[in-house]
Amino acid sequence: IQRLGQGGMGEVWLATASGHGGFTKTVVIKTLLPEYACDPLFIEMLANEARICAKLSHPNLIEVFDFTEHGGLYLLAMEHVTGRPLHHLMRAAKARNIAIPAWLALRIAWECCRGLEYAHAQGVIHCDLTPSNVMVTFTGITKILDFGVAHSMARGAKADRLKGKFSYIAPERVKSLATDCRTDIYSLGVMLYLVFTGQLPFTANSDAELLRKIVKTRPRPPGELAPVDPRIERLILRAMQPDPAKRYQNVGEVLAELTPCLEGQLGAY
Repeated sequence: IQRLGQGGMGEVWLATASGHGGFTKTVVIKTLLPEYACDPLFIEMLANEARICAKLSHPNLIEVFDFTEHGGLYLLAMEHVTGRPLHHLMRAAKARNIAIPAWLALRIAWECCRGLEYAHAQGVIHCDLTPSNVMVTFTGITKILDFGVAHSMARGAKADRLKGKFSYIAPERVKSLATDCRTDIYSLGVMLYLVFTGQLPFTANSDAELLRKIVKTRPRPPGELAPVDPRIERLILRAMQPDPAKRYQNVGEVLAELTPCLEGQLGAY
C-alpha cells in the first residue's frame, strides 16, 4: 500500500494479506534495501530475525506471521501495530514544553519489562531497545519492535559484531561483545534516563568517543537534570551500572522495584 519507513538495511511497507473467502488483513512487510537484496549476508540476517521472532508470542512483542521469498525478494510479514513510537511521544511532549507523565513512562517501561522477561526466557536478547523500537498503541498497549539485531543465547554468550544504536549499548558489549539479559536491562535504563531527563546520559561528536565515554565514565544522576522521584533515580542508575554484576541480574528484579514505583505514581495521579 505504501512505504512506512527505512532503516540501515531494510525498509517496511504497509500491505494487505488476502486469502480465501474474501479474507483480508493489514500487515507490515519488511524487505531488504535494493542494494542488499541479493547479498547472502543480509538475507541471512533477515532470515535470522524471522527464526528468532518465530519463538516469540507475547502481547508486548511484535508478532511475525511469515517469512518468504517472491521473485527474488525476501519478505518478513508482521502485525500492523497502530500507534506511535515512544520517540514520537517524547518529541511531541518537548514541542509543547511538557514532560511525559511519570506514570505513563513507568507503565511503558513496565510493559517493556514484561516483553523482555518473556523473550529472555526463550533465550532471545533484543540488543536494540530504544524509544524508536518501542510502540505505544492507540489502545494503550506497549510493544517492542524490530528484532533485526537480536541475539540468541543458544548460540553462545557473544554476538558476532557490535550492532544496535550506540547510545544504548552496554559497556560490556563495547569491551568484549558479551551479551546477556543484563545488556537489555542497561538499554532500558538509558531509555528511562532519556524519558525522565530529556537527555541521553552520554553524547559525543564521534562514535569512538561515545563508546569510550560509555565504558570509562558515569552518567550524571537524573535528579541533577530534572525533578525525578529518588526511587526512580535509583532504579535507573542501578539498571545502568557499568559492571553487569552490580546491575539487576534479570528483568524480574527490575519489575520488583518498578512495580511499586508505578503504583505510587498512579496513586498520586
